[in-house]
Amino acid sequence: GFCAEAGIKCNDIHCCGNLKCKAVGSNRV
Repeated sequence: GFCAEAGIKCNDIHCCGNLKCKAVGSNRV
């Protein structure tokens, strides 16, 4: 799966599982 953070897709392990990314509202897409 992927996350979208500020319009940027990141790998789950680097974004979804990252507390900073979660804090800014990253979402699975």
